[in-house]
Amino acid sequence: MIAVESPGFYGAMQAIKGAELKALEIPTDSETGLSLEALKLALDQWPIKAILVAPTVNNPQGFVMPEAKKKALYELAREYDVAIIEDDIYGDIAYAYPRPKTIKSFDKDGRVLLCSSFSKTLAPGFRVGWIAPGSYRNKVLHVKYVSSSMCPTLPQLAIASFIEQGGYDKHIRAMRHHYLSARDALRSDIKRYFPADTCISYPQGGYVLWVELNSRYDSVKLADEAKQKGIYVAPGQLFSATGKYRHCLRFNFIDSTQAARTEAIQRLGEMLVAQEA
Repeated sequence: MIAVESPGFYGAMQAIKGAELKALEIPTDSETGLSLEALKLALDQWPIKAILVAPTVNNPQGFVMPEAKKKALYELAREYDVAIIEDDIYGDIAYAYPRPKTIKSFDKDGRVLLCSSFSKTLAPGFRVGWIAPGSYRNKVLHVKYVSSSMCPTLPQLAIASFIEQGGYDKHIRAMRHHYLSARDALRSDIKRYFPADTCISYPQGGYVLWVELNSRYDSVKLADEAKQKGIYVAPGQLFSATGKYRHCLRFNFIDSTQAARTEAIQRLGEMLVAQEA
């Protein structure tokens, strides 16, 4: 059994299901992340073997877990002798400087598996990721070998050269500035065109944003209707192993121009008004 953030990344949910494991959802705070109180209760009651978290620029809510809470999560994992799988794929595009620390930076006994990739910072087509597996190195190597023994050599060499020449740091700084401006613009549009009781996350990095509507709205119905008009949003139900968050939405705020995003939000607001009719 794997303890996961709720809401959490749907790709992780699919991977857990594909491995024939069970996901146990732990509630999160939209600003500080995983509830350690709820996690402790779960650890007392269920045979949890690992905790899967994205504490630095979470997907879908965008929060950065405070450093003290990251330390506390690690100590809790030590207390119950479970592994932590730390998804740090968006960590490099946190808006804060210096970059927030990982849970792995507090790891004393190798129980944290730190995973990341260049797919969200450079290009998804490179398909280059990495893992610092700690004490689980042999198991990770075995899984890697049986699933995909080869790695794309040329993209790795190209990325290494780009980093060595300073291009990566410069690129990341530009991305942070662009994403921060896009976040603020999208939040402003949602406040303007969506119902007044809409709750909007305040991402601390990355390029996704979480919206919680009043429970009277159906995000699955909204997403289906929007798709027919060429507008693509992710209904909240995707981010739960048990079908929660049907009244929530996740937005990507860099997938089009600012003008196109503003128009899409306005049209989505009109669709929400129509749902009330």
